[in-house]
Amino acid sequence: MAVKSVRLRDICLLGGVFFVFAGAGEALAETVRVEKVKGNQAVIRLPQGMRVESGQELQVGSSVGSSGRMPATSGSGGREHKIGGSAEISSISSSSSSGGTSTSATTIGVTGTYGWNTGTWEYGPEISLIMISSTTSTTYYSLGGFVDYNLTPNVAGQDFIWGAGGSAGINSTSGGSTSSSGMNFFAGGFNKWFPLGHAVSLRTDLGLSYSQSGSTVKITQTGLLAKAGFEVYF
Repeated sequence: MAVKSVRLRDICLLGGVFFVFAGAGEALAETVRVEKVKGNQAVIRLPQGMRVESGQELQVGSSVGSSGRMPATSGSGGREHKIGGSAEISSISSSSSSGGTSTSATTIGVTGTYGWNTGTWEYGPEISLIMISSTTSTTYYSLGGFVDYNLTPNVAGQDFIWGAGGSAGINSTSGGSTSSSGMNFFAGGFNKWFPLGHAVSLRTDLGLSYSQSGSTVKITQTGLLAKAGFEVYF
């Protein structure tokens, strides 16, 4: 009788454990159901009454599923920081404070950035090397900063982002035997596309550029500026 009692107790205990785990598995299944998967994107069905917003971060359970794989967990996706580089070209108008006539010039340059990403806002330092070709050739270096406003939060899962941004800097200009310092500004719209995954984006900008340099005689240059380049997030 003692043996039968022990076996009956073990059976009851195992049955209780089975129902506990079965109930827990059912609760997890009711949390989020994956309807469709394509690459690193998925369509999910939410339980009744649950609401989410675009760009919101959700923590997914880490238990092993029926396929034997650990379910992926969502988060920032490694987009807290970025390093970027771009090339630019523009056709600008140059005028002098001494009363000279305006002339047309073409600018070609490269820009490097390092930034912090909060999702909606991105900001950081920026350095540029610009070459201006008109009647005389001029080169200037600019050191300043940039700020971006993302219309859609820049988080993992967002692969196409529009926004507006700008930059400002202090430049040092050299042309011929003269050199001077001044300031430069840029403001416009941009697009970020992540065709290679969540870490690398192709970025294009289009906006207005303004710069001024010189001491006794001020040289002002304004025009439409287009940029294209890469940004790597980590």
